[in-house]
Amino acid sequence: MHTTYLLKRYLCVAILTMIGLAALRLALELVVDVQIGSALGIVTAIVPALDAGQTYGRRWEKRPENLYAWRMAAAFVALNFAAGLVLVLLTLSVTGGLGAFFDIVVSLGSLAMLGIMLVIFAIYLAASRYFFGYGAKLALKVAQEEAGKNQP
Repeated sequence: MHTTYLLKRYLCVAILTMIGLAALRLALELVVDVQIGSALGIVTAIVPALDAGQTYGRRWEKRPENLYAWRMAAAFVALNFAAGLVLVLLTLSVTGGLGAFFDIVVSLGSLAMLGIMLVIFAIYLAASRYFFGYGAKLALKVAQEEAGKNQP
């Protein structure tokens, strides 16, 4: 039951983070002519994983077990990839850049694309696992501090 809730929450936070990051990139580019590199995209995995971890820690008052945390991290990466792909394809179809996107994908070749995707997957998986556990740890620490303040 809690897994479904966490996955839904993760997806919502991930989509909001992706939209917010895209808006930030656009604003910085238009207002101050600064371009943010694509490496900042990892934020779209870190923020929702941290939020999911904090939610887990607050609701179940414990840290996730190691195997569960890895399974959730894998599910987070899959959701993040799917949501990101849908948002990119929607944006490119609206702006007319869909053809150029597919030209780039085809020009890279399938083996190179697979290698790039595996590296990105590994980075996102490790970040998601770490920040899911770290979020739960932070939530428990805050709860302990609040409990200590309420003691006479």
